Amino acid sequence: MNDLETLREIFKDTRLHIGIGTIATLGLSNSGSKLRVKVNLLPENREIVAEMTFADLTTVTFPEINDLAIVAFVDGHPDEAFVIKLVNTSEEMIPLFAQAGHSVAYSRPGKKMYLGSNTKVGAGRLNVEPTEPFVLGNVQVSALTDLVNIFLQPGGVPGNPIGQCAVGPVFLDSGVRSALTLWIAQYLTTASTNIISQICFTERGA
Repeated sequence: MNDLETLREIFKDTRLHIGIGTIATLGLSNSGSKLRVKVNLLPENREIVAEMTFADLTTVTFPEINDLAIVAFVDGHPDEAFVIKLVNTSEEMIPLFAQAGHSVAYSRPGKKMYLGSNTKVGAGRLNVEPTEPFVLGNVQVSALTDLVNIFLQPGGVPGNPIGQCAVGPVFLDSGVRSALTLWIAQYLTTASTNIISQICFTERGA
């Protein structure tokens, strides 16, 4: 062995800095500020407790049991471990839009997706300040229902005249009445066809 190889052998770092394993259990601290997970390190199948890290302080997704995780050890110390990344397996397919090069954010199957701010949530093109507020679906449905019923039920009574003319009361044409009744049923009251989204929700705020 030459001198260079001798020095490499003497000073080589045999400590473990990065490992990979599967998530076994999750435990949230009483304060709610830390998530600790038990990880089965591979290939030795050795259990350690690590603190979960996230993409950012404001971007949080909990892992699930059996997720494959990359674990980092501070200075190789076995009791100072952090999960720094979850790894896709054959069970977590990359979304089709992401495969096409688009950016995709989505929740795990069966979990909800939340996007929030204490000031304003903007959705728009890059570097364009969104200025148009979302329409509140429930409020819009109520407003449109009330508007149509002004004609279908003047004064709250079906069949009442909708106005007066020189020769007497004016009634809504039967064809228009039928069309408006069908319109209310299709676009306002029937959950499977109405204008309210079953997927996306928002709030009015103050």
